[in-house]
Amino acid sequence: AGCRNLISVRIASSLQSASTRCVEKLKLERRSTINGKDPRSHQFFKRISLHKWQLLGMTAYDVLLFADADVELVPSAEHDPAWVGRAWTHAINILLASNNTTVVADPDPGSPFNAGLFMLKPSAELFLDGIATLERCEYTRAHGWAGASGGSAAAGGGGGGGGGRAAALSAPARLNGAAGAVEPRDRRLTAWTFVGADQDQGLFFYMLYRRHRVGAYGAAQRGALPLSRHWWA
Repeated sequence: AGCRNLISVRIASSLQSASTRCVEKLKLERRSTINGKDPRSHQFFKRISLHKWQLLGMTAYDVLLFADADVELVPSAEHDPAWVGRAWTHAINILLASNNTTVVADPDPGSPFNAGLFMLKPSAELFLDGIATLERCEYTRAHGWAGASGGSAAAGGGGGGGGGRAAALSAPARLNGAAGAVEPRDRRLTAWTFVGADQDQGLFFYMLYRRHRVGAYGAAQRGALPLSRHWWA
């Protein structure tokens, strides 16, 4: 039968070419592990994961809820689908009402940003800036996407190889302004050795949580959640 409301998202040619060239550059200059034993290190996987940045360019929508294919957004065995729908609608409305937040996500055990499930408000300006960042392709294990200007704590500068370490900055807060889910000196915030640092998770975290500071974490108390299940992990 298929899904009648399915819309195919076209990836901008500028994003495709910038992603391809950047991953090839990282491989050529050995600034990242490409095509290693971990399937996530495959060159194709890294390039395709960066295509998620297209979501920022989908300005025909007020807000988008993104989930990887292995994430179930309505776990019907645990919740009434109607209740889940109302809960997601409530979360979306909170994001829409925020004047200084563009993306809401959670960290995961290996990264300060889980690119498998998040909500965001598209922005043409941020979309173009992200493509420009990919075109510069300044990623290093020591300093992340900011190049020599700093790592996961990108806005804080910090030179030297440092083994991927960087001076700690304030940790991202929750959408309601409360303290975030990660302590300021957590290694996920002070080193560019976290999972996906050189692909989607690193790009989103650098651009939205460090460079532009428009990112937040979700609420700490979520009642009868979860509203989703990640089946692959």
